[in-house]
Amino acid sequence: MVGNVLAQMMDGGDGMGGGWWWIWAVAGVVVVALLVVLVIEVTRRNGHPVDVPAAPATPTASATVGAEDVLAGRFARGEIDADEYRDRLEVLRR
Repeated sequence: MVGNVLAQMMDGGDGMGGGWWWIWAVAGVVVVALLVVLVIEVTRRNGHPVDVPAAPATPTASATVGAEDVLAGRFARGEIDADEYRDRLEVLRR
């Protein structure tokens, strides 16, 4: 559409552009493409990223071992007694 308008403007509207009308048609398409790229780039640079909630972390084997180490440390320091240590260790290993 833009190319047709530019072509008619350049040939005086008589349709006798001398065979050069295609240059203006291509120029119109290029201008529209550049405008689209410009809008996308401005939106990308100024837009705020969409916050996608992260998937909940699942405990891994190393996380469980780390928790067992913490629990063993609490037991070693005397913060918890043997019964509580065994109960909590059982919960961790489920």
